Amino acid sequence: DTYCPKCKSLVSFDWMEWSHVYQCPSCNKNVVIADCKKISGGKYECNFCKHTFIVTHTKRVDEKQTNMKLTCDVCGYKGTKNPEKFDADKEKELQNHFLEFIKAKDLWYPEEEMPMDYDLRRPYNYSMKKFVDFLTKRNLIGVAILFKEINKIKDNEIKYIMLNVFTSTLSWVTELCVEPGHGWPISAYWVADVHYELNVWKQFNNRFKWFLRGKGYSKEEIGNYFKEADTFAHLKDNATTWILTRSSTKLPVPDNSVDAIITDPPYYDAIPYSDISNFFYVWMRRTLGDRFPEHFSANVIPYDGELVMDRAHASLARPRTKEDYESGMAKAFVRMHG
Repeated sequence: DTYCPKCKSLVSFDWMEWSHVYQCPSCNKNVVIADCKKISGGKYECNFCKHTFIVTHTKRVDEKQTNMKLTCDVCGYKGTKNPEKFDADKEKELQNHFLEFIKAKDLWYPEEEMPMDYDLRRPYNYSMKKFVDFLTKRNLIGVAILFKEINKIKDNEIKYIMLNVFTSTLSWVTELCVEPGHGWPISAYWVADVHYELNVWKQFNNRFKWFLRGKGYSKEEIGNYFKEADTFAHLKDNATTWILTRSSTKLPVPDNSVDAIITDPPYYDAIPYSDISNFFYVWMRRTLGDRFPEHFSANVIPYDGELVMDRAHASLARPRTKEDYESGMAKAFVRMHG
């Protein structure tokens, strides 16, 4: 919550802008990146001494609330304002009493750590030990409350729908958001020097509306055509779809039985799928692990068998090479062609 600048009512904010604070290597003053002139990617001009510095070579000392947007339900004000002492004090209170609040509300959140050999464990993320460290304390409390309430739902079909909306919401409420109108935008665990904390409750509501829109579209376009098969043989009956989650090199499909293949395979090192998926996996394992133990037995998604090429800076003991990727893709295409 924050105070409306027009009528002084206490209202929820839409988003909070955060900025990293660095110590200028020339004048030693703390500079807020949001106030600095940007020279190029990761390069800024100190607003005190005009010295140009590169953030990856500069000491980061803090982060600061620099802007926020709100919509007041009382007076109708809609716009931005500078965060006030009240907002900073609320944040400090959350930091100081976070664990007390979690315990009092009987909340759970995943505490799995990001393995140090992850491709995306770059030096600027060393302060992030766990996947949930990419959420502010306020938003972690919010998603933990949502998760708890969703798991109270008795009807599994409805519960899984809400979990779908929940995971979609997660990607919109992390510190990985670089603009308020978009969720996690890139395939990397990268917190921009200016990033955004989006309101959990408003984003969950938005994601649910998009879910309903998507379901409405699929109902209109597909209707009752979808009938799921249990085996390949059922496709010769009235079934229209057989869904498998397994390696494409081990498809239980008879040879010369497929007329066409439409595929969107991984492309070398473009997207580290397991790395990114773990952000959601550590939450879903809590709910789906018992029902789908074959998919949720490990604390994080295993790398074994993933057809990607590791990026050049990956610190894995045995990085997956270009040759590994191409060999694996060849096996997959041979099996699908057969």
